Amino acid sequence: MSAFISGKQSFLIFLAGLCIAAGIVFLSNYLLAGPRLGPHYDFFLNRRQPPVSGEILLVGTGENVDNSDMYTVLMTLTELDASDLIFLAQISGTSSPILGNEWEIRQRFNDEFNLIGNNISNLFEGIRTGSVRPLEAPGYVETLVELTRNGRDRLTSALIAGNEELDRLTRVFGHVWEAGDIKAAPEDSPWYVSPRLDRGGKLRRIAPVLMADTEGNNPLVVEHLVYRSLQSRWASSEIEFAEHGPVLAIHKKDGTELKIPLDKNGNILLDSSALQFKHIDIDSFREYEEADRNMRRLLKEAEDIGAFSKTRPERVPLYLHDHAVVLREELLNSPEQEVKAAWIAARDDYFLSLEDFLYGSAETTLVNGYEEIIAVENLNEENIARLVSLRDELIRCFAAMREKYLELAALRGFLSGEAAASYCIMGQVFAQSPADASALLANALLTGGHIIPGQNRYILFWSLGAVFFIMLIVHALRPAVMLTVGLIAAALCAAGFGWSFITSAYWIDPAIACVGCIFGIMFIFCVKTAIRRNGARNFRFAYSHVVSKPVMKELVRRGRPLLSETIIEHAAIIALKDPSMPGMEDKEEPAHAADTLAQFRAKVRDIFTNAGAVIISYEGGTVLACFGSPPQRIYSDRFDEEEISCNPALNAVRLVTELLRNSTINWHFGMDSGDCAFSWSPETGYTANGRAVVRARLLLSMTSRFQVRSIVADSVREYLNQPARKLGAMRQGDGGREYFYELK
Repeated sequence: MSAFISGKQSFLIFLAGLCIAAGIVFLSNYLLAGPRLGPHYDFFLNRRQPPVSGEILLVGTGENVDNSDMYTVLMTLTELDASDLIFLAQISGTSSPILGNEWEIRQRFNDEFNLIGNNISNLFEGIRTGSVRPLEAPGYVETLVELTRNGRDRLTSALIAGNEELDRLTRVFGHVWEAGDIKAAPEDSPWYVSPRLDRGGKLRRIAPVLMADTEGNNPLVVEHLVYRSLQSRWASSEIEFAEHGPVLAIHKKDGTELKIPLDKNGNILLDSSALQFKHIDIDSFREYEEADRNMRRLLKEAEDIGAFSKTRPERVPLYLHDHAVVLREELLNSPEQEVKAAWIAARDDYFLSLEDFLYGSAETTLVNGYEEIIAVENLNEENIARLVSLRDELIRCFAAMREKYLELAALRGFLSGEAAASYCIMGQVFAQSPADASALLANALLTGGHIIPGQNRYILFWSLGAVFFIMLIVHALRPAVMLTVGLIAAALCAAGFGWSFITSAYWIDPAIACVGCIFGIMFIFCVKTAIRRNGARNFRFAYSHVVSKPVMKELVRRGRPLLSETIIEHAAIIALKDPSMPGMEDKEEPAHAADTLAQFRAKVRDIFTNAGAVIISYEGGTVLACFGSPPQRIYSDRFDEEEISCNPALNAVRLVTELLRNSTINWHFGMDSGDCAFSWSPETGYTANGRAVVRARLLLSMTSRFQVRSIVADSVREYLNQPARKLGAMRQGDGGREYFYELK
């Protein structure tokens, strides 16, 4: 227990501090309700390791996406069987979504007109050779006209740009979602994605359903685009209002249920704001499309030099590629699942045939054919050089195709590994962007990872319990120690709540208990410090002139002996005087006499207090000092000095003997020992009362009559280390006699 503070006072101070701490807890809980989150929340949140959905894929774009890029991404995701696409960018530009550059437009026209020309040539060649009879010619002509009309329609479709084509693309993919607060989306879209940042500009929560402000009485209900897009995966979902607050209840199709507690405004507390999701930049899609286009160009060049002459027509990669293109156009015109599956199968078959062609025996067969012709045929040098050039060109063509195929296959493998069955979010990807916020919300809904906001009753229960426990432990310590230990305990308390949050995702704001502890401990510290300072000031006023500084410091530290108590101890009393002092007032000026007396008292005080004695009285030129007083015993107990506390007379004899041998001091002494009552009062200061005090004064007065400097009572004689001369005897109250002796 602290010095100067009784047990009752300590208990009352503890209760008052506890009440203040409890009030701070209630006030903090009210101010931080919601909950209101801050940097300390971010500190603990960043140390959590929440689950990350492997289904989410971020497709990074610029601020705007043109039609051709939109086409590229959607068709690639369709080919790779992605599940959903959340589109969070603006569409700009007028380029065709199907033909992206001048070279491809020219190539497409050449292919279509070459196809028409070949059909016409084949028809007339068949008529000329008799393969086509004249009666069958009208049917072939109608077929030729139909093929020509289809080619025209394909070119027209390829050159049309705008929303109509984008609508066809979205129907092909199947699940494309655009937000209402993105300019590219329809203005009447009831969905939003732009996050509302929390305090400090941080993204910590997102509302699955937002109540938008309107001019009418009924607010507009706006759903988050991610929440809206995932509803098709669930049997049902709704926001329920339970006793402890709103809850998002998700009923899955497999019969399980997921309940996500919301804050008071209907927000999901995100499990983290810095999760790492799968990410593909839109440049990868562009590179894939460009590599596919270049691969087709190389295949066309290979056809021109006869690279497919030894390959079965149904396994020629060029024909399979063009067949997939035709199916793609049919899919755009008629986005049905059967056509979509046929196009995807055609693309897979194309890549399989391409690998078989490039790494099969086609090149070896063709090169060996050239070698045999060169070796067997009797050719001139010009023809041989031409065949060698064709052979070398064939080898270079295969090398270029293999190089481009490796690039194309690597891009396809990477995109397929990331995009297959993925929930794609397309837009600008940076911290706290709509795409980033949408990914975090999607992760919470897909994995169930979220933060649980604590209920008021549990927050108050655990916070008050922690405050009570900490203050109960530290309140009895000394103020400085209590403050240090209490602040450390408050910090550990906050760390404990933070650790609980990291492991359980249950948020009880550590600041509530921590601030309550700090205020309660500070109150107790201030009150105890004020009481202690007041007690120390009174102690110094009472004891500073009768004890040494080390003893005074120990008395203040312990707060004992109390000024109001009377203590009985066995002590040795020394009465001393300077024989030259009496009558000085008659011979000297009063001021000089007073100054001399003050110097005498100061010298006595220095000598005796430094020796461990306590001055208990100044009476004119007589001074009473004491060994074994309560202040001296309290100080001696600190060092376990049993000799001082148990043998005060021995210490008194040692000091007086030393002073008698000092030639510069001519003082007279009277000593006795016995039980004395020590007390302090404002009127008398610190005094001692008892038979030993009276007899010490009496023995001092007898030194002049016996012409000696020191007389000790029989109770002190046993501590003399030499024979003592008996001077006389004094009568006792019971009729007995007690001798007294000279101390030399």
